[in-house]
Amino acid sequence: MLPPLRARVTAFVAGERAEFQPAPDERARVWFFRDSGVNAWALVYEQDGRLCLIAQEHG
Repeated sequence: MLPPLRARVTAFVAGERAEFQPAPDERARVWFFRDSGVNAWALVYEQDGRLCLIAQEHG
């Protein structure tokens, strides 16, 4: 059985964030960019009042 979606999203953000960005907890709000896909994706998350951007492009 898979963990709940919220736990998986939190783990994904935690693994992709830069060291200077705050670690998300399960209360973090996360928005994926609409055009995100396999080769290019971006998200914004809010943790403790800070907005953080994470983006990747795999050409």
